[in-house]
Amino acid sequence: MKYYKLIYDFENSDEWINCIQYNSDHLDEYFILEGKKQENWKNPYFDYDSKDGRILSDFVGNIYGWPIVSLAGANLLKSIVTNTSIQLLPIMLRDKQNKGQEVECFIINILNLAEDAFDYDHSQYTFFELDDEKILSVTHYSLISNRISDFDIFRISENPVAVFVSELVKNKIEQTELTGFDFVEVKTY
Repeated sequence: MKYYKLIYDFENSDEWINCIQYNSDHLDEYFILEGKKQENWKNPYFDYDSKDGRILSDFVGNIYGWPIVSLAGANLLKSIVTNTSIQLLPIMLRDKQNKGQEVECFIINILNLAEDAFDYDHSQYTFFELDDEKILSVTHYSLISNRISDFDIFRISENPVAVFVSELVKNKIEQTELTGFDFVEVKTY
């Protein structure tokens, strides 16, 4: 099985909506990295400016790099992965130019966190310090196959910012021609 890092398709994003401001006082921007089910979810919203982009892609760009999908993207993911793998959290996107224009999308809260799956021997990476904390910066990922083989969508404990998907998920997204998704193949050992 092949695996891919899921990324936003910047190459084709000129007319796509890009969320520029998150509005919620009950969450911080890092909650999505924890891989914990959210209880008592209050529908927050993102603002976008239709002067910068008017078309909603199925994988929505945003200032935090959170995995946000359209209704079509959410429905596809629900058909592929179990609800123990992800939690789809509703969020509204609002146009700053037209206050009445709102679109419902979903943050993908990824509940699978693969422990010790980063292959330090075959990856290209560096460490840097930020506020006395060592941060892993990865140029090319390699993952340990027996640590991820049970997952179709997941994050890794060593770098929970990155989202990975199986070949199954990638192929389904491409077959349904959902927009905004791009994939970088990662090596597994």
